[in-house]
Amino acid sequence: MPELLIRQKISTHLNFFYLEAWPFPRPAQEDPILGQMAAHAARLSCFTSEMDALWEEVAERLALGNQRPATDLRERARLRAEIDAIVADLYGLSVAECAYILTTFPLLDRDQPPLPGDFFVRWNKKGQPRLEPRSFVTRDTALLTFMRRKNVTPPADLAAFYRSEVSMDFDSESSQFRLGPIRNLEARVEEAFRRGAIAYVPSQARRFDPTGKG
Repeated sequence: MPELLIRQKISTHLNFFYLEAWPFPRPAQEDPILGQMAAHAARLSCFTSEMDALWEEVAERLALGNQRPATDLRERARLRAEIDAIVADLYGLSVAECAYILTTFPLLDRDQPPLPGDFFVRWNKKGQPRLEPRSFVTRDTALLTFMRRKNVTPPADLAAFYRSEVSMDFDSESSQFRLGPIRNLEARVEEAFRRGAIAYVPSQARRFDPTGKG
């Protein structure tokens, strides 16, 4: 999977040297999926007055009608999840592969309200686990969006799905991810929304305390 490999090679930035050396999907120019991604990208990018001219040009070219730039955080999250689903599909990822990739971003959603009983586990230098209440709203939202795109029924038990379909040691004593009583993927996204969690919002940087006291 190219996205996993390229993340191992870059540090603080991604330049064209890496892009030119890596295989990327290149849909045909007339493929409607390009227009959909361009429309989503424009709605995500052109939300300030400085971008008004660009928005008018893109909106006319893509015939966006009464669509407007997305300023609501939840709408922006929906558009980003749809772009991620489209890109994953273009790469030919299976649902299991996409699900695994979404577990490799441990810093997501640290500032979002978690679902009851959901924890991210860290171990200090003594090997002692530290359970941090954690929202997984971005992972859940992106996975649900991709499943809907692939016409796959969302799992009634997300932990069981990861164990059986992704072959991950999920929700066990040695796993980084512990889930509470809400296991149905659709219910998790709905409840996270009800509690005010918003996907794709960057977390504030914070320093990990290896003593487990901070």
